[in-house]
Amino acid sequence: MSIQELQAIDVHAHYGNMDRGQAQKVLNHCMSGDAETVVSRARTANIEWTVVSPFLALMPRGGADAIAGNEEAAHVVDATDGLLQWVVIDPLSPATYEQARERLGHPNCMEIKIHQEEHCDPIRDHGKRIFEFAAEFDAVILTHSGEAKSLSVSCGHSTY
Repeated sequence: MSIQELQAIDVHAHYGNMDRGQAQKVLNHCMSGDAETVVSRARTANIEWTVVSPFLALMPRGGADAIAGNEEAAHVVDATDGLLQWVVIDPLSPATYEQARERLGHPNCMEIKIHQEEHCDPIRDHGKRIFEFAAEFDAVILTHSGEAKSLSVSCGHSTY
């Protein structure tokens, strides 16, 4: 089998509308897309499975609705072939732990996603609780260390 025939798994993707404000208009456009768009882009890149979390659960910074995002993702992922879900835990929203508890046993839910930067939650304040919760399920956590200081975005044939 050649590398061109090997189908990949993308373990970090999002669907929905990215909103970094007007100053990031091109980034917002390139990073946004509904579930079908994400799958279409993945198929073009020979990606069989894409593990997603919804932008709704992460943005706007400090004001995301992780509860609604997790509910939406459960329905969208279950209805979209090629997608798997990261269930989002926002430690400032205790109901997300219950959502994770329910969703982690589902075959379309891979594990847990936290995004302390978008949730404005320093990991030092809530990390112990999050990691103890994940340990109960022997769950992997996808997280971020912070925002890159410089960013180059390629959209079509142009780089911004």
